[in-house]
Amino acid sequence: MLYTLETVDITKGLAQLWKEEKLCDVQLNVEGRKLPAHKNVLASASPYFNSMFLRDFKESKDNEVILEGISHTALETILGAIYTKKLKLNNTIVGEVMAGADFLQMDEIAEKCEQHMVTKLSNVTCFQFLKLCEKFNMEEGRAAANEYIIKHFTTLRKNKEFLSISKDALCSYLDHEELNPENEADVFHAAQSWIEHEKNREQYAVEILRAVRLANISTEILTGEVRKVPFVQQNDECMDLLFETLNYQNNIYTQPMYKGPINKPRGKPSLFVIESGKRLWSTDCSLMFRVNNLDTDTWHVKLDDLSLQPTTKKLSRVFAFESVSLVTYGNFLFLFGVENTCFSPVSMRFDGTTNKWINLEPIPDQAAVGSAVVRIGDTIIVAGGTYVCKESTMEFHSEKFTPKVHKYHIASNSWTKGKDLPEPLVYAGACEFNGMMYIAGGQAWRHGMGRHGETSNKVWVYNLKDDSWVGKPQLPWPWYDLCLASFNNRLYAFGGNDEGTAIFNENEKQWEGREMSELSEHVPCCFTHENTLFVIDGDDFRDVFDARLYTLDSNGRMEKFNQQFYRENFIPQACAILALS
Repeated sequence: MLYTLETVDITKGLAQLWKEEKLCDVQLNVEGRKLPAHKNVLASASPYFNSMFLRDFKESKDNEVILEGISHTALETILGAIYTKKLKLNNTIVGEVMAGADFLQMDEIAEKCEQHMVTKLSNVTCFQFLKLCEKFNMEEGRAAANEYIIKHFTTLRKNKEFLSISKDALCSYLDHEELNPENEADVFHAAQSWIEHEKNREQYAVEILRAVRLANISTEILTGEVRKVPFVQQNDECMDLLFETLNYQNNIYTQPMYKGPINKPRGKPSLFVIESGKRLWSTDCSLMFRVNNLDTDTWHVKLDDLSLQPTTKKLSRVFAFESVSLVTYGNFLFLFGVENTCFSPVSMRFDGTTNKWINLEPIPDQAAVGSAVVRIGDTIIVAGGTYVCKESTMEFHSEKFTPKVHKYHIASNSWTKGKDLPEPLVYAGACEFNGMMYIAGGQAWRHGMGRHGETSNKVWVYNLKDDSWVGKPQLPWPWYDLCLASFNNRLYAFGGNDEGTAIFNENEKQWEGREMSELSEHVPCCFTHENTLFVIDGDDFRDVFDARLYTLDSNGRMEKFNQQFYRENFIPQACAILALS
């Protein structure tokens, strides 16, 4: 039988012998100072000493060993940790101890040094700790230090140690999507300070300037300050980049088509949601933007009002229910809606990089709600809907259904007419699929139908190139107010007046009806992001709405992404994904 001895503690005994310098059989000579130790203890704790004392090396027989790859402070600290199992660190010695642990091949002590640096990051220590972690390939510490520097960039760029970082490190900071400066001019000034610190750094000027979001710097600063900086003036490529930026700023309507470094978004993708209501069928509906950070799974209100003009601080706009559609192009958000006060059409554009709105040319027609809105390339197509006016008070009436199609051309901020829908439609699902505009279901009206028309199960496809419509395989059942999305080479139809879900397989050319018990009838909007389909679900047209966000992966698995995130008695209208600065 085996018994556990409670009073015999060899570790404690060895520590006491070491402290009293008894039975020590080796003196470690470091920087001319000697530290006593036991060879067997050292060999059991350090692979370096294990090789030294257990192989046929000269040191295995000597009573004194000279060590030249470690400092006295580091060795004394590490010996204390070996014998007592307690490692004493502070910001002054952690670098020496890290180097000593690397020399003695003691990974656990090196990891503890890394943990210390991660927890003690500050404006004073971050650059020092970053260098240490890079030198000894400590990935966790390096990532933490870089994250800290990016988070506190505005302050740290004034630190003297900032001027000594490498060119690659500087570019990675300036180009980082999570860099959140007070303004982009500060980022340029940081780059300027680093370049001007040493004469030979001017050779990197173009590469560094490409990491700066020059488009976010005002024209006044670009022409009055940046243009006069010597390393910019004397470098043709820098001047080309500057003129490219000024041209971008002067041509506001072509900005979404620009592909280059000067306007890359900062910030992680966030979700825009338009919220409407006091009650579902009320025409007294407000516009609310709510923003979710998809990484942190948190919600906050981004914009309650829309800033439209530089001379207007805030201009609150009230939109009619189900009258707002969102379309994205790059990091730009296009909004099409109907104002509730004068029932006039509204077209607007939001720049997620600069957080600014501009008014666009409104659709050249009566105001309509329930239209299908889809972007294909640099053209936004608005099809169908039902006309509204002040007298009709948003009444749902088939005589006002329209088959008209209007095309908004982003580059010229202009509209042209497209070929009419084969039949007037309202509240149909719509999305882009394989370069075409798909419209499914909705309320249709033809001559002889009743006041409200009839629910359709037809699917129409619009070819922008030849301005034509063709029919496609029909939905499994008549369906309106549905949400349509393209994902994983399939079409998905959710919500509306039916609790089911239908999936269209392009290869098989047919729809398959499915039941997704997680979803209610009201699925107002969805979007795709990074191989995932996000579905915003509401409740089933009652007085209280419990809106939820679900994800659908490529294998068809649906998971709840967030708890309730809307206010009581308000429902979502539309959503879009942008990276917000």
